[in-house]
Amino acid sequence: MQSARQKAIEAIQKRGGLIRTREALAEGMHRRTFYGLRDEGVLIEISRGLYRLADTDLSAPRVSDRLLELIMSMPEDEQQKLLKDLEGKVLKGKRKHYRKPFFMVVDYAAQDRGYKDFIQNISAGGVFIETQMPFSAGQEVSLTFPLPNYQKYIKISGEVVWTSAQGIGVTFKMVSQDQDAMIKSLLEMI
Repeated sequence: MQSARQKAIEAIQKRGGLIRTREALAEGMHRRTFYGLRDEGVLIEISRGLYRLADTDLSAPRVSDRLLELIMSMPEDEQQKLLKDLEGKVLKGKRKHYRKPFFMVVDYAAQDRGYKDFIQNISAGGVFIETQMPFSAGQEVSLTFPLPNYQKYIKISGEVVWTSAQGIGVTFKMVSQDQDAMIKSLLEMI
């Protein structure tokens, strides 16, 4: 009978010697087994959450090597377009819109009370506001925050869709094409 360690190594070999932590755990590999292989040097972390078997033959051409070669030969604007397309595909089903870091002061009001906190990230669909104030999902909010150059302000309404100890997730309620255009313009700037 095979040990859990040997089963894990064989499962990784079937994947070409590469595996992500979440994939290993989703396939039923025990954390202790997975991290034990890492600690023994059998698995080497090549990027955050991505591991390869130490004895994997990297001299054989891999799909990722060819992709990198092709991408590096593309002009930067085409690389940016490809990146957006790929992020959209990877995030499909997880989020409707890709979030970007955006640290900016925001004035907002809910139930006739004003607040001032900081936006931590933004997408075409909403923002995450770091706050210690108690909110609940479904609350209506009106937001005002500056564009990075501080020459114009975006005023938009939204709804709290989730809360955590760190803050609130707010989805935008677009009421005009101008608001939509300003958000898209902002996302292109950052």
